[in-house]
Amino acid sequence: MILFVMPESTRQPLLRPKVVRNIGIGLFVLSFLAPPRWRGGDDFHLFGGCAAFIQTPVIACQAILANRDGAPSHPVLLFVVMMAAWIANITVFTKMPLALAVTAIVLPWPSYIYLFSELSGFIPFYLWAAGIALIHLSRLTWPWHNEPHAADPRQRLQSMLDAPGAGG
Repeated sequence: MILFVMPESTRQPLLRPKVVRNIGIGLFVLSFLAPPRWRGGDDFHLFGGCAAFIQTPVIACQAILANRDGAPSHPVLLFVVMMAAWIANITVFTKMPLALAVTAIVLPWPSYIYLFSELSGFIPFYLWAAGIALIHLSRLTWPWHNEPHAADPRQRLQSMLDAPGAGG
């Protein structure tokens, strides 16, 4: 029996930042393609997330501009909650400081709580929120055990200075 053992230096952790990011991107994109509910038959259709992406700002603006008799009980709160969740889509394209990244991860959840009766069971929401969270978590600079210079800022600075093409 032959047993192959990988040397310690070639082992890579499963949750490297790029792997986490790619899983997040996959979930984010899949959320736009997923069906809104899991029903079979003629009622089954895809692209529930695309419809939600297009309809969210429209519904939020209608809530704020609607006649007060037909408007929801708290139109301003509904507008803020829906638009905050919608803006979370844009945050996946930028790297942000820790506080803003955590805020972007949290943005979808107040709308879920406020609109629970409509969003519970809405399949694209879960994929979308998890995708946003994983994308932002992958960008946080944690000391990964396979990056020897990440634990000590002096070593990181020295490795940057020793890199080819570094000035000086």
